[in-house]
Amino acid sequence: MRNDLTASPAGFRPVHRHLDRSHPLAEVAAGHCRTHGTRAGTGIGGVACGACWERAIRDDEQVAIEHGLPRELTPDPGYVDQVALAQACAGKRVRLTDAERAEAAERLYARGLTRVQVARRLRVAADQIPQPVAVRAPRTARSLTPRLPGAATTGPVFRKAA
Repeated sequence: MRNDLTASPAGFRPVHRHLDRSHPLAEVAAGHCRTHGTRAGTGIGGVACGACWERAIRDDEQVAIEHGLPRELTPDPGYVDQVALAQACAGKRVRLTDAERAEAAERLYARGLTRVQVARRLRVAADQIPQPVAVRAPRTARSLTPRLPGAATTGPVFRKAA
């Protein structure tokens, strides 16, 4: 009898697949499979064979233990991945968080792109792109020259010829 994980008979909850392309170690496991010549897209979750999944998971666990890292990490919703941001602004298909999408939009607006152009570049619908922030007037730098009381502050000083 074949165990089909994608089908869910009536009355049963759908089976959640954990070892698929969305797993954090999917690229590592797929890389292990590529090194020993397994065809891409085969194996568990269409990613890697069982042995390569196990190696990726065990290696990850070993690094966590050796360096005293927590097993479960809680992602910071405000964190902005600068590499993903640069790739997204270059037009590559990258998953972005809301904070990253807003930052990417601001960078692309600064380059002169419109909201529709920004949405196309980031490969999302225009309603997922925040409106551009109003253009602010550039601040002028304050002078470091001290101003003395009573001294003229406008124009050059001319001396009369004797």
